[in-house]
Amino acid sequence: MNTPKLVTCPCQNCNGHIQFDAVTLSKDNDRIACPHCGLETILFVPPPTNAKIKPILSGAPPPSPRRRPSWRRTLSRSALLLTIILAPILALFAYAQWKSAQWSAKYDAMRLRHGLMMTNAVLQGATNAVPGITAIVEILLADSDPNISNWWATVEVDYIPPLGGMARTNIPLKFIGYATHSDVVAGLVYEDVVAVLDYEKLEKDEARREKF
Repeated sequence: MNTPKLVTCPCQNCNGHIQFDAVTLSKDNDRIACPHCGLETILFVPPPTNAKIKPILSGAPPPSPRRRPSWRRTLSRSALLLTIILAPILALFAYAQWKSAQWSAKYDAMRLRHGLMMTNAVLQGATNAVPGITAIVEILLADSDPNISNWWATVEVDYIPPLGGMARTNIPLKFIGYATHSDVVAGLVYEDVVAVLDYEKLEKDEARREKF
């Protein structure tokens, strides 16, 4: 005859303590009505209180303590993050510098072309106004206004009069041109510019000289 082995397990419904003989426990008679709540519960032998729970993988090493990242790793990550942030900004700055250099080169080329065009127009206009020019003494040119009708030039020349000898005079010129296209940097660009004698200014200059 087996010696009774009394154990106590909790009810799965009310958590009340149920004492029974563990020797007689089997799969066929492990269900009873709880003496406390009357609901059906499963009898089982609870593990001893001093039992140690073994890991599922007995050969697995214990988890290593979590280490704080070193200052070198933190510095490297910070440098990488800073590079990611600054790279687009530096790229935009480089693009802006390159674009500005392009505009500057374009503007210089247009101003050079404009200067040659204006010089040719002034020389042609002075020659048409006063035949027999031997030398250009001075040219005063105002061509900064976007409107070509406001441009003017005064050319001081030495020339041979019809009766011979040598004389010096000032030739007032105005400009006529046709704008072929516009540019945001240099303003209006005139392909065909003609300098002609400004009779209105010439008459004013002669009237002023007669007063004196």
